[in-house]
Amino acid sequence: MEKILEINPDVILVDDYTASEVYDDLEKIAPTIVLGASSDEERNDPDFWQQDLMKIAKIFDKEDVAEEKISELEEKVASANETISDMENNKLAFLRIREKIIQIYPETTHPMVSMLYNDLGFEPSALTDPEERGDLSMEVIPEMGADHIFLQVDSSGGPENYSSIQDSNLWKDLDAVENENVLKTDFWIYKAWGAIGRTQMVEEAKEYVNQ
Repeated sequence: MEKILEINPDVILVDDYTASEVYDDLEKIAPTIVLGASSDEERNDPDFWQQDLMKIAKIFDKEDVAEEKISELEEKVASANETISDMENNKLAFLRIREKIIQIYPETTHPMVSMLYNDLGFEPSALTDPEERGDLSMEVIPEMGADHIFLQVDSSGGPENYSSIQDSNLWKDLDAVENENVLKTDFWIYKAWGAIGRTQMVEEAKEYVNQ
């Protein structure tokens, strides 16, 4: 708090998780605006990210610009959806390769997966849970039944783990791997919270399916 006080901010933006612990202290320093979902209903709303964007836009009197960017993004999403939803084999698994584990992201509860499955039209793989992120062992990987694998490799320990995974025959024998339908993403789980990042996601996904 002392460091924040030294900055002497005009306004403070804070995520809901942090605000639950320090909001009152931050509010004493400067007007504090809370971003992020605070309930399961909000987390499951595929358009919730727009509320945060509009909160920030209001600070700078740029609501019209924000609405314009949202409209531009919706057009890109609709165009990509036409291609992806018409694909015969469009079952997707989104994996996160961490230092010692492989995680598979669910169908909902995060703006990234809401975009993939709700907006873009991918179908969830057999191991993609509706709501819960899960850990996968190499032995169950073949049960995914995924036509496509998108994945993020964490910078700390992830590359080493991913290298080991790629050496496994269980990985090499996956249809998505054999068909070269694996897309290594650039930290989409963080980009999905804003218009710029989401636009990049849509463009990368469309470029991928058009290859």
